[in-house]
Amino acid sequence: MSSVNPFTPNMTGYRLVSSVPDDDCGCLEEEWECPVGVMSFHLRQNGFAEVIFDNGECEWEIEIHGGSVNGFWMKVMNYIDSLPVLDI
Repeated sequence: MSSVNPFTPNMTGYRLVSSVPDDDCGCLEEEWECPVGVMSFHLRQNGFAEVIFDNGECEWEIEIHGGSVNGFWMKVMNYIDSLPVLDI
């Protein structure tokens, strides 16, 4: 299993769970474990994706317009890094 994520070797706290092309359009669909729970997305070649996060207690969706695949990854990682850390 491989990802188009150019930052994978340097991503502490992230683990690729699945990476498959969409049956209809061929766009990449991936699921990752990440610092905020599980992240899944349908990534288009233009860097646009609807990203769904699920932390076990709630689920939310955001749209990321990255302009490119690399731009998408920079924006999604910045988004995750900007979230508050909850002390449980």
